Amino acid sequence: MSSAWFVEYGTIPDFSNATEVHVNDRFLHIDNLIPNTTYYARVAKDCDTMGVSDWSDTLSFITTMALLDIGTCTMTKDNLPSHSAYMYSLTQQIYTAEEIGQYGTIASISFYVSDYTITRNYDIYLATTDKMHFTTNQDWIPVTAADLVFSGDVEMKENEWTVIDLDVPFSYNGTDNLVLVMDDNTGHPGIVGIHTLTCYCFSNPAPRTLYVNSSNIDFDMNNLGAYSGGYRAWRNCIQLNFSTPCRTPPTSPSPMSVITVQKSVGTSLIVAVTTGGFNTALTPTSPHTPNKTPTVHPYH
Repeated sequence: MSSAWFVEYGTIPDFSNATEVHVNDRFLHIDNLIPNTTYYARVAKDCDTMGVSDWSDTLSFITTMALLDIGTCTMTKDNLPSHSAYMYSLTQQIYTAEEIGQYGTIASISFYVSDYTITRNYDIYLATTDKMHFTTNQDWIPVTAADLVFSGDVEMKENEWTVIDLDVPFSYNGTDNLVLVMDDNTGHPGIVGIHTLTCYCFSNPAPRTLYVNSSNIDFDMNNLGAYSGGYRAWRNCIQLNFSTPCRTPPTSPSPMSVITVQKSVGTSLIVAVTTGGFNTALTPTSPHTPNKTPTVHPYH
């Protein structure tokens, strides 16, 4: 008796962009799917010399977003991602490729706010760098208008993650370090000691934060060398929301790849989509007869 199957999955209901996999067992592990995306899957029995069955009914599922936490939140600071006691502030924080551990498109950035809900106006820049840490109080990483990924008011909410959806999602290459630049252009301070923004941070062995504050200077991003700030060995705990994550950059980038057939369960073909937390059994009504439509049902 043959134990071979054809599996197709893709993001278009008519399967015009589908990936087809020929499976010689009843367990298939599909990894590295695009998060927050609707997928469609179907299966057909390969009956050797007797032909191939009709395709099963289509099963659809939605993958989740891939959320990456960086840092163990052990302290709070009032100068990151900006100092709300000042009219203007500028911070740069370096997150290493090793800490991030993947490449893909960053769709949002989140900060965990400790005390007080307050609204600030931010220009946010993302760029890559080979710099591991800052060495002087003027060791700014240059950024340009092309690196601007968000501009607008942000309500930083007390005791929760504040999610900032980027105006321009950032394509991160997974090999260089990432610099996060927060330019606070609010133009007025919060009430010092009453409504000062405080966010959770974590310590690191080298100074990977550079910051400067002012009560009258709106910092010129094209002239960063003119400003002397402070550099510190702590950074914000952040969450990066990857819309197209991959753990290891392939030689030919692809948003999805099939891993291996791993396990047999009765007469069912199990498809495990780990990125989206999806498990499905694909069971044929007749494993020997071609042109019969297999059924599709959830597997738990």
